[in-house]
Amino acid sequence: MERKAVQEETSDEQKKVTLTLSSQTESSIRTLITSAYRQGYDIVTVQFDDPEKLRILEGVVERNLIGFEVTKKESNTCTVECVAELTKEQFDLRFPKIFLHIKELFVVVRACAKNRSQEGLNEIKTIEARIQSCDNLCRRVMKKHQLFTDNAYSYWVFRSLLMHGQREIYHAIQRAERVWSDGALLLLLSAEEMFLLLERAYNGKDIEGLGVVHDQEKVTIYEEGYPLLENIPQGEAGVRHHLLSSVRQFYLANSPLTAFLLTQS
Repeated sequence: MERKAVQEETSDEQKKVTLTLSSQTESSIRTLITSAYRQGYDIVTVQFDDPEKLRILEGVVERNLIGFEVTKKESNTCTVECVAELTKEQFDLRFPKIFLHIKELFVVVRACAKNRSQEGLNEIKTIEARIQSCDNLCRRVMKKHQLFTDNAYSYWVFRSLLMHGQREIYHAIQRAERVWSDGALLLLLSAEEMFLLLERAYNGKDIEGLGVVHDQEKVTIYEEGYPLLENIPQGEAGVRHHLLSSVRQFYLANSPLTAFLLTQS
């Protein structure tokens, strides 16, 4: 598990922190450097004991962290710096793109679930990278510019659950060993409908519209989902698990979204 090696230095101009990479797992390295990015650090010194960890880190920075670059490399340390600071205007530009990219993800996943094309799988990875980079950028801007100060917690939780929900769709297609059954495609459609309800409520500031999310969750999880877990085609257990988890994450997102919208009316 990675640990923060040196306490952050506080400055009105730049925030600095030193991190140590003790795990070679990509998700662990990604979580650590992404957290520093989201929390508004400008200069991150990273310590490592294996060149493979540096290779993984560089990949994460390039794919997911807009405005960050590895600017200095030594035998056991490197420096990651903010080379292009982000403005409040970029938040307004990027957040709508997250909804757009998630809708695109559903379209490509549905097609790929029916034909298992390698081209489709590659496109899904590209879309997911766009979603992650947009989300990270928006969170950094929120932190640096203190956006939504009265309701930042609700907004942050809503975004987190929204991202977890779409991430489960990404994992579902990665787990697929064959063309999806009708049952799996039904769950994918339910997850997409749940996501679209959240998008419409967010864009229209429609709290009343979120009531449908509760109805949708009861049908999908209890009436459709549980029976679909009792008779699973070979190789599809992981797919159905991730799809139901996606529905659950989108459902949970409606609560912080409701709280956030209450402050916007």
